[in-house]
Amino acid sequence: MAQLNVNLSGHDVQEGFEIRPPGWYPARVSDSSITHNEGKDQCIVFEFELEDGKPGKVWEYLSLAPTPTKNNSTVRDISLSKLKTIATCCRHKNPNYIADTEELHGLKCMVRLKIEKDESGQYEPKNKISAYKSMDGNGPVQQPSQAPDTPPSEQKKPLMPWEAAG
Repeated sequence: MAQLNVNLSGHDVQEGFEIRPPGWYPARVSDSSITHNEGKDQCIVFEFELEDGKPGKVWEYLSLAPTPTKNNSTVRDISLSKLKTIATCCRHKNPNYIADTEELHGLKCMVRLKIEKDESGQYEPKNKISAYKSMDGNGPVQQPSQAPDTPPSEQKKPLMPWEAAG
């Protein structure tokens, strides 16, 4: 039992979320957490709040497990590429380096939703994110290759003219 002693008079009753038809929707990263999946592998979970005038949320699960896939990538590589895509489409200041998932909270992008049906029939269909693009409608913009992919504290600082060997 969890003893709460919490006053809920200021909160509305929440109904289930309506499934959106497949398509592009404006969304904002509203929350994130680190959790573990059934296989005990670490996952990043992003919550996106849909901003199309109706209440709705969708979640993105990014596994950090080093499990190989059919094409020799790892699930982790695929997830990290998707993380960079999210950061790029949300116009994060440096999508090549993210110290904390909270850096993405409040940032907006467009998400393409599809409807995923449960083959077992046990669960109702749900929306799933299948792609991202920026709010201006463009896909991910490739960042310059010289953009740092290491923390600023580990980057080498340029030498000042008086420090250069002459």
